[in-house]
Amino acid sequence: MITISGVLGVGLYVLSSSILRIGGPGAVLISFALLGLLAWLVMQCIAEMLCIWPISGALVEFVHTFVDEDLAITVGVVYWCKSADLPAHIIKVERLFFISFERSSLYSIS
Repeated sequence: MITISGVLGVGLYVLSSSILRIGGPGAVLISFALLGLLAWLVMQCIAEMLCIWPISGALVEFVHTFVDEDLAITVGVVYWCKSADLPAHIIKVERLFFISFERSSLYSIS
């Protein structure tokens, strides 16, 4: 779920109309399929590594063991920043819904 949230995020809903206008429906479907495939492959690799070596804090520990200690620190900081950024995403979604409801139904009633 973390990967799906990181790949798609709120940007899918906020910028989808301008991307659709620029690239067209075929480019949007192809890019969405490629990013979905990438997310699926990443999750398959992580699941396979977790089956072999089940530990707590696995992604940071995997990077520390198999790649580099400094990169593991960077991955840990990025994950912390991602979780600390959650209130900003909630505010962005709230503004998106407020703008869409304000334009569509609220003014058509009166």
